[in-house]
Amino acid sequence: MTTDTRTRVAVVGARGVGQYHAEWWALEGAQVCAIVGTSEATLQEARANLEQSFGFSGNVYTSLEALLENENVDIVDVCSPHVHHGEHVRVALEGDCHVLCEKPFIYRPDVGREELLAEAEVLLELAARRGRRISVCLQYTRAADRAIQYKLDTQGWTTLSQYRSRLEVPARGRDGDPTRVWLDLAPHALSFLYRLLPGAELDFDSLKTNFEDFKAHASFDVHTPSDERTECQLEMANNPQSGAHTRVFSLNGRDMQFEGATDERGVYAMRILTPDGEWKTGDFLREFIRAFLWNEQTLRPKEILVNLDWTLRILEAARASNQPAAQ
Repeated sequence: MTTDTRTRVAVVGARGVGQYHAEWWALEGAQVCAIVGTSEATLQEARANLEQSFGFSGNVYTSLEALLENENVDIVDVCSPHVHHGEHVRVALEGDCHVLCEKPFIYRPDVGREELLAEAEVLLELAARRGRRISVCLQYTRAADRAIQYKLDTQGWTTLSQYRSRLEVPARGRDGDPTRVWLDLAPHALSFLYRLLPGAELDFDSLKTNFEDFKAHASFDVHTPSDERTECQLEMANNPQSGAHTRVFSLNGRDMQFEGATDERGVYAMRILTPDGEWKTGDFLREFIRAFLWNEQTLRPKEILVNLDWTLRILEAARASNQPAAQ
């Protein structure tokens, strides 16, 4: 009898983005041994898609608790709706699994920012106590690493005075909802910024927001530990008219554009376009999953907490500015 010694991964929420996670785990050599869905109908749809994609032959469950009782799992990949992230991360950690979680790390619309941050800290501490690895899918930190190297190679970058990100995805038949747009895209732009400027602090007195329909924009300054100031502008949007994705990060007025492409084997990858040329690189989510699989550090706990704090505080400010004036 042969024993499969591959790392065993369970994906919670294997439709939507979870399907892509499952495909990358499989391509990186892990065994996707089981999935969790909300109903038998959605599970069968997810199973069929994964069977066709990479020959998935694992079991399916409607609860993570049941999965962990019946399966030997090394890593739980949480791709469920964000309102369930906290619960699923806790259950996975208590089951002694390493955890990778989609962004935002913790969010429920009826819970305040301070309580959400406290919950996030508890989960990070639980992971540390149990000796389990935990990370959040902020894969554009990988793009930021490329940006840092690009600036060093081409311009000897020392100071970042201006940062702009423009992220746009198709609306896919959805109604305009700037909160959803912000929660979906802003964690990427903010993680990119914090990777560029580790230890920076956001000046919330400078914050201005414009959340409306299919867009969520924010501008603010950040101050670095060396007391330098960076002007930041984040433009997040769903585009009801477009089927394309836009991913542009501008550093000191010079754009880096990231486009989907395929590598020589026909596997999805990224193409980076700059004023100084272009090159191909691996898909950032795949690179992030690969690093987590091979026990490389993907994010520090501080990065996870700062990302969540900034995401929630800017959202709070946007909501407050849209409130009618008190009578």
